[in-house]
Amino acid sequence: MSTAAAPTPARWSRESAITLADGGAAARCPWVEALLAEYAAAVRRVSLEGVGGIELVCDVFPASAPERAALVLVHGTGEASIRYLELVHDLRRLFPAWSLYLPNHRGQGLSQRLLERRPWHAIADDPAARARYQTCHVERFDDYVSDLERCLAEVVRPATHPCLLGLGHSGGATILLRHAQRHPGRFAALAGTAPMVEIRGLWGLPVGRDVLGRAALAAALVAGRGDDFAIGQGPYTPLPFREADGRLNSVTGSEARYRLRSHLQARFPETALGGPSWRWVAEAIAAGSALRREAARIATPLLLVDAGCDALVNAAASAAFAAAVARAHPGTCRHLHLAAARHELLIERDVLRDRVLDAITDFLAAACPPAARG
Repeated sequence: MSTAAAPTPARWSRESAITLADGGAAARCPWVEALLAEYAAAVRRVSLEGVGGIELVCDVFPASAPERAALVLVHGTGEASIRYLELVHDLRRLFPAWSLYLPNHRGQGLSQRLLERRPWHAIADDPAARARYQTCHVERFDDYVSDLERCLAEVVRPATHPCLLGLGHSGGATILLRHAQRHPGRFAALAGTAPMVEIRGLWGLPVGRDVLGRAALAAALVAGRGDDFAIGQGPYTPLPFREADGRLNSVTGSEARYRLRSHLQARFPETALGGPSWRWVAEAIAAGSALRREAARIATPLLLVDAGCDALVNAAASAAFAAAVARAHPGTCRHLHLAAARHELLIERDVLRDRVLDAITDFLAAACPPAARG
């Protein structure tokens, strides 16, 4: 009589382990508590000064085995390093010879805000100050790029690692790609998920076709309202996984990971961010235009992954950008499109997240010298 073989354990974490009843701060789940404890025990938190004296924070996880590579993980717009605790757990378990560096952008995450520079605990009870604190704002998109270069120079120190890799999500992917255009040769390979090559504006239109949105933007900037929330935006407000009419949220099809996302924002309110300012929108549009215009300057091996159900960035623009890089440097750029996925590919349903993480880690590891793979 034959005996069925035991199922092969999943390579990546399973969303079924996340048993949060809701996304509130008081909700508890043994798996999430274990992830938080592991993160806190392993992290080394480093502060540095960014452009204009803004205090930046970078979370560092040294390799737990003789180091073979270092991965710089650049979070998306409105996120924070702590939001990646599940991915950090997976990477440290599967790639113990990789060091991890997670910088927090200026005005976001654990770094200092730009419109309200006092810390969260000093302004949490002041609605006006809280709104300024939670405005996603930047004066120049290139400041993100310069901050990343400072983090590389002062914290990561590329020359000390056998192989330096980069992974960015959404706006973080744009920062990495703009950095590659300005500082070629820093990384052995780059990967980006849902890269912010072109944002979507009013009614979900790509900004290139959003005539009314661009007119509103121009009017706001002329009126000196660059620091104000863009139209339809405001301070952080928790949103349900599904609306009352059944419509799914815009970021992920995984209810468990959506609850974890909300839980982390509630549990660490100092990291929660609301919508963007008019100035941020203008800078994001300009950064995307510059990225497309200078596509040929990226010669670093590159993998871009985009989502077919992305309501925040234009996946077609990402595909066109990947094609432009591939034309300029044949064999350098790869592109993966997941038609059923939503914007936050790194917290999607298992069936999609597994594909994304397999593709990314295989690609990045292959770019390192044989002795540095692990």
